[in-house]
Amino acid sequence: MNTFSVYDSRLATVENFTGRMVFRDTRDVSEYLGVFATFERKARFGDEARALLQQWADALR
Repeated sequence: MNTFSVYDSRLATVENFTGRMVFRDTRDVSEYLGVFATFERKARFGDEARALLQQWADALR
């Protein structure tokens, strides 16, 4: 499992099992901004997120 943080258009960090990488090159940071945008488009917020979580909880009970 890898995680990443984008701080602004100049800095992104990526953490994995063996350590952390720091990216300052705008091309690298842009890649992570793109990944974040993809996740954001697929994310659910507010009432829609709560309903989905409830649906999953009910299915697993």
